[in-house]
Amino acid sequence: MDHQVLNMTSFSIAHLHKGGLHVRAMDAATKPQCFPEYGIARVDETTSNIDHLNDIAAQGAVCVAEPGTCARPSHLGHSSIFMCNQLDHPIQTMCVDLINATTALSTACRFGNDYTYGYLTNTTWGSDSYPYVVALGDDYAFGSH
Repeated sequence: MDHQVLNMTSFSIAHLHKGGLHVRAMDAATKPQCFPEYGIARVDETTSNIDHLNDIAAQGAVCVAEPGTCARPSHLGHSSIFMCNQLDHPIQTMCVDLINATTALSTACRFGNDYTYGYLTNTTWGSDSYPYVVALGDDYAFGSH
């Protein structure tokens, strides 16, 4: 069965690693890391982004991240979900694989009742497995605002 590849905006992640705080995907930080490196996101908009991921996942969509980028499969207002690839080759996974990670982040990492943030490591499925980072935040973390 052929799957539709989701067209996603991508951002360079080079500047996110200068301070050394960010855990590289290869370090296997599978628990939510509640640091606002990717910005902070509104909880209500994050819920809508997760709903959007559910909609595209139901269509069998594939999410792809190019080397050294964070691809953005869902964005609304001041909330973005990112799939970040720190490897030197493109990676892909079924978009449905981002949902549990995003939900876990939104639940674990809160700033009051209005904001959520953070990241964790996930792994692609298939004959070759590769680590990648799922992050909640906002585009301004990449200098786009």
